[in-house]
Amino acid sequence: MTKRLLFTNIALLFCSLTMFAAPPKKKPEPPKRILAVDTPNDWLTDLAAAEAQAKSTGMPLLILFTCSDADPASIKLRTTVIDKGMFKNLIAPRAAKLYVDFPKKRKLQPQELKANNQLKAKYKVTQFPTTIVLGGQGKKEGKEVMRIVGVPGDFVRRLQRVIR
Repeated sequence: MTKRLLFTNIALLFCSLTMFAAPPKKKPEPPKRILAVDTPNDWLTDLAAAEAQAKSTGMPLLILFTCSDADPASIKLRTTVIDKGMFKNLIAPRAAKLYVDFPKKRKLQPQELKANNQLKAKYKVTQFPTTIVLGGQGKKEGKEVMRIVGVPGDFVRRLQRVIR
C-alpha cells in the first residue's frame, strides 16, 4: 500500500511539474535579408560630377537607374553583379559611374529626387533596373551606346563590349 501511495504521489508531482513547465521554445527566425539601400562605394549620385569625371578621364559614363530597396530585379543586380568581383575588377575601373536611385522605403533629399526624376525622363526609363552607357569606344560624349534593362546573365560581358 505504501508503495502504491508513493507511486501515486510521484505521478501527481510529475504531472503538476509538466503542467506548469515553460512552453517549448520557438525555432529561431532566420536572419533578415539585408537589402541594398546605400550607394555603392565608388559610384557618384550627381550627374555633373559623374560627367566631369568621365570627361577628365576619357572613360564612358555608366548610369544605373535602380529601386534599391523594393524592386527584386534591382536588388538582384546589386547583390549578384555590382557588389561582386567580376564587375568590380573588369568594369568599375574603366567607367565613370552614376547611381540614380528611386527607393520606396527611404526618402531622398528633395534636390536629389528632382534630379533623379529629370534623368529618368531624359533617358525614358520605364522600369528598374536600367543600365545606360554613354560614350565609349570612340563614340561622341553623351551618346547612348548601350541600354540594358533587367538583369541578364551576361551582364558583365555585355558591358565589356563597350567599356574597355
